[in-house]
Amino acid sequence: MGGRRVVAAAVLTRFRDLRLFTPPGVFAPRSDAGVLLDAALPRLRGDVLDLCSGSGVLALAAAPHAASVLAVDMSRMAAGTIRVNSLLNRRRVEVRRGDLFAAVGSRRFDVILTNPPYVPTPPGAEPPSAPRRGRAARADATSSTASAPTPMPTCAPAARC
Repeated sequence: MGGRRVVAAAVLTRFRDLRLFTPPGVFAPRSDAGVLLDAALPRLRGDVLDLCSGSGVLALAAAPHAASVLAVDMSRMAAGTIRVNSLLNRRRVEVRRGDLFAAVGSRRFDVILTNPPYVPTPPGAEPPSAPRRGRAARADATSSTASAPTPMPTCAPAARC
């Protein structure tokens, strides 16, 4: 088509009271992040862990309500994005790059949050490839029921995020 190239660009968006930088390859928060936050906020206390943190939206939202927040993501781009968003929003969040709990060692947490990336797939359809995150982080989403598409997280215990 005329040799046009489509170039993905970083986006600066608002999510509730947060300003979020989301470069290509890092998931921007969606409405399900708001649902999770609404359920989690009354329960936040002590030390909080956010796994598969992506843009860091959960970690950043938890920071004012927690003693400490650790955000973990396998993607270098996501880890850097969380650091930028932490500075942008003046919220204290420790960031580690790693595979799920491997990045936290024996540290214990009062609350663990995660909103892993997923790709919904209609029943009977071939699952699409999930967006790439990290080296071997390609996962397929599958439906667990025959009646409705059910997103399956790519960050299951044996998966990488």
